[in-house]
Amino acid sequence: MKSLLNNIPWLRSGAKQSNFIGLALSSDKVTAVHLQSDEQKKWQLVETKSKSFKGETGLSAAITDILDEFESSDLKVGVMLSQHMYQVVQIDKPNMTNDEIQLSLPFTIKDIVNTASDAIIADFIDSPFKHNGVEKITVFAANRMVLAPVISAVAVSEHELESLCCKELIYCDLLSVDKAAHMLVSQNFGEEPNLQIIRDGQLLLSRRLRGFMQLPELPLVQLKTHLLEQFGLELQRSLDFFESQLKQPPIKTLKLNIPNLELGGIISELGSFFPVKVTAFESQLDVTENQSVDVQYAIGAALQASQGGGFEKQN
Repeated sequence: MKSLLNNIPWLRSGAKQSNFIGLALSSDKVTAVHLQSDEQKKWQLVETKSKSFKGETGLSAAITDILDEFESSDLKVGVMLSQHMYQVVQIDKPNMTNDEIQLSLPFTIKDIVNTASDAIIADFIDSPFKHNGVEKITVFAANRMVLAPVISAVAVSEHELESLCCKELIYCDLLSVDKAAHMLVSQNFGEEPNLQIIRDGQLLLSRRLRGFMQLPELPLVQLKTHLLEQFGLELQRSLDFFESQLKQPPIKTLKLNIPNLELGGIISELGSFFPVKVTAFESQLDVTENQSVDVQYAIGAALQASQGGGFEKQN
């Protein structure tokens, strides 16, 4: 499977070039990069841009405006969707071919997502292991009407939309490939934290942690009163599920990518009782060195476009 975009047939393309634009969408900002592959097949960051916006109509205008600012034209574009634009659910894998599963997804998941079946655009990745002897798939689902303004905004630019991807899969590229599993918690302002467990470049587990939207905003002294302890307990529950229910080997580290000015203190507090090493997240890609988190996301979106989309590497 390639990406959510792959399920909108009239938008399928197929990238075979060395220049890409990556867009990372958040609740109030678009971050863009121009990524270029040199003769040694090494990625170079040509330029970065960002634009703030308000409301859904503001998002469309911001995308079009920021794309028009790039000097190069006719580039392939990869977009990382904002967290509120899609849902992630895990279901038993139907006894069908991948193509049949693809076609059936809107009806299979209609009762567990908040979108009507006729408006669902969805794709999936296979789980690398079984749960209680049952094969699982992780499904990424979006509302066609939510995606439409994004698609239209790119369409009116001088560039071509190549892929739509999600943060969960971006991190599979940004995190160092390791035979051991790592738990990663990432968060943007105005969003709930995302928890992923990744091993060897594959997404093993993904959850959104409800009730912790204030983590980036509160000072450490306030977090220590109750929220940080609750956060740690929630992480421990996910760890217990991974090791006990899914019967997987222990994770190697917990990595945090949370925009709190006192992240070092949060890491120290969690490290005092969490059973593995707790560190700040650092991307393993040279091209992301010394770049902000939003720019790293945009780079990841450009890389997904260069690969032809966000889902095929695990199916």
